[in-house]
Amino acid sequence: MCGVFWCAEMKAPNALLCHVLTIGVLCSAPAAAQPTDGVDPAQTATATALLEDLGAEIRTQGGWSEYAELFNSMADGLWADSGWHSETDLFAKELAHEVTRIPPWQFNDRIQKMTDMLADRYKLSSTQKVQLQSRLMRESFGFMIQNAEVLVKQGREFISTRAQGNPFTLQQIARWSEGSDPLLADTQRRIDRIMNSTKRDMSEQQRKIIDRDYAGFSRRTQDFNKKRAAWARGEWKPGDWGLQDDPIQSGRRNLSRRAAGRAKMPATIGPTPRLPARLPGRIKPADESTWDRYVREFIETHHLDAGQRATIRSILAELQSRTRQYRQRHLQEPVPAASATTSDDFAPIQIMFQELEMRSNALLTERQRAAAKNRLSGR
Repeated sequence: MCGVFWCAEMKAPNALLCHVLTIGVLCSAPAAAQPTDGVDPAQTATATALLEDLGAEIRTQGGWSEYAELFNSMADGLWADSGWHSETDLFAKELAHEVTRIPPWQFNDRIQKMTDMLADRYKLSSTQKVQLQSRLMRESFGFMIQNAEVLVKQGREFISTRAQGNPFTLQQIARWSEGSDPLLADTQRRIDRIMNSTKRDMSEQQRKIIDRDYAGFSRRTQDFNKKRAAWARGEWKPGDWGLQDDPIQSGRRNLSRRAAGRAKMPATIGPTPRLPARLPGRIKPADESTWDRYVREFIETHHLDAGQRATIRSILAELQSRTRQYRQRHLQEPVPAASATTSDDFAPIQIMFQELEMRSNALLTERQRAAAKNRLSGR
C-alpha cells in the first residue's frame, strides 16, 4: 500500500498512529537510527536526500491544511468502514488526527504532540516521557531510512496523481498494496521494540492500559491485512478510504489544468552527491572528538530544555559509537590524519556529522527556530 497510507502505528507504542499515516513522515528524517538497524552512513545520506526532495515537492504545492484534511478524511473512512469504534480505536484515530494537523516539516512538534498525548494516556513520569520521546524519534528515523525508496516512490505517485486531479486507479491501489509488505514487517518490529522497552519501566496499572491498546492495534492490523489482500486483487472502492464523496475520486472535479504547472515531479531522483568538507576550525566533521563542542554550543545557542538536552546527548553518544565502529572496521586500511577532512576516506564520518546536525536541528521547536533566524538576521 502507498507510502503515505501504510499500516504503521509505528510512531508510538501501540494505540498509536493509525493504519493511515500521513505523508508527513516522509517529508523529514531527523530522528535517530538505532545501530541495530544496520543502516550505514551512506544509506542514511541517500535516504535523507530522497525524503527531503519529496518534502520540498509537497511544500511547493501550497499549504499543508488541504493534505491534512484529506488524510484525516481517509482515516475516518477506514475506521468507519472497518467498524473500529472501541475506546482504544478512537484514541488511535484521535492521535492520528492531531499529529496529521501539524505540517510534516515540523517534525519535532509532531513527535512532541505524540509524546504528550501518550504520556497523558499512560500517566508517564517525566523520566518515562523523555525515554518514550527518544524511542519514537529513533524508530521513526530508522523506519524512514530503511524504507525510503519505497516510501518516496509510492508517495511521489500518490501526490502527483492528486495534484493532476486524477482519481486513483485499481491498478495503482493493487501495486501500492503489494509493495507494502516490507513496510508492514518493519512497522511490526519497531512497534514491538518500542512497546517492550517502554513496558519495562511501567507500573502494573500502566501496563494494563498499554496491553489493552496493543490488543486493539493487533486487531486492527489483522483487519487491515485482510483489506490489503483484497485491494491487491483489485477489490477496492473509494469508500474504503473515505473518498466516496471526494470530488477528484468521483470525477466531479478536474484539476489537471490548474495543477499541470505544479505537478511536474521528476520520475527519478539522481544519486546524492558526496558530502563536502565544512565547518573549518574547532569543529571538524571528520573528527568526532570535536562533536562534543558542537553539541555544547548547540545547547547554549538554542537554550534547549532538559528533554532536548537529554535527547541530543543520546544522539551524540550513538553517532560517536558508530564512528568508533567504522574506524575499528578500517584499522587495517591506510587512513589519513583526522585533520584531513577533505579526504574521501572520511566521507562516511562526515556524513554521520551531517546526521548529527540534522537530528539536532529537528529537536528545535518553532519558537527556537524563529529565535535562531532572528539572531542571524541581526534583529
